[in-house]
Amino acid sequence: MEAHEITYAAVFGITSALSVLLNATVILCNVAKAAKLQPNSFLAFCLCCSDGYNSFINALVSVLNVFAPLEQAEHRCHILGYFSYTGHSISLLLVLGLTICRYMFIVLELKVPRKFGWVYSSVAVVASAIFCTMPLLIPPQNENNYLPSKSRVACGYIWNDPDTKGRIISSMSLVVMVVPIIFIVYAYSRIYTLMKRSITEMKRVLSVGSKNSLDHHHESLAATAGALKKCVELDEEQRALLIQSVFICVSFATGWSTYVGMVLYESFTGNEIPPALDFSATRFKEI
Repeated sequence: MEAHEITYAAVFGITSALSVLLNATVILCNVAKAAKLQPNSFLAFCLCCSDGYNSFINALVSVLNVFAPLEQAEHRCHILGYFSYTGHSISLLLVLGLTICRYMFIVLELKVPRKFGWVYSSVAVVASAIFCTMPLLIPPQNENNYLPSKSRVACGYIWNDPDTKGRIISSMSLVVMVVPIIFIVYAYSRIYTLMKRSITEMKRVLSVGSKNSLDHHHESLAATAGALKKCVELDEEQRALLIQSVFICVSFATGWSTYVGMVLYESFTGNEIPPALDFSATRFKEI
């Protein structure tokens, strides 16, 4: 193993270990009340669990493969790659679910069922576990499975494989990655537009109500203004949840966009990116 690969593995392993500790702290602080959380908060909690799991797998891969011969690392990645991709698929679907929750509530003005959180998270886990078995099931089963990445910091799929199996897996994986990212960007663009319009209109009504109350129907208009102010106060909680959701989803979509760009480049050109770029894209995806 070359010096730069050891550096990549050390940085990746240390940051992953720190992420495990951070996520474990959040999980332990909220696990007792997880069953009582609203759907969007429950999905955020599940996402924290998934990220902790992913960080643990990342740290494990870095430790096991740092000094292992390539043949031994390839053998380990057949198993670790499956667990890694399953975890990342779960995280991606959970972020999509969190976005759907906010989109339903704000844009479609629908009440999100309380059971949506645990039903969706269960489906995400099962769907990801099944989908990520593709490289292991599509013939030939003993070729083109999960392998060490160019930077040796992760286990994954070789996106520039020119054979039929490689094209099938690359195409399906790109659809699974790109569609959620596009919807996340679209959904939060709509949410931002509606929230901005709503806040502007509320400020205008409050301003008009306050001015008119000085001259006409003082008590009635003052009561209306007071009610509107109360609505603003009640809306602060929803706004805080929205900000939390936006931060999580935008960070996730940004990180995954970098990784998808790498996958697209390798899939369509058939070329491999340098180890430094592979490390950067893989590390950025973990945001």
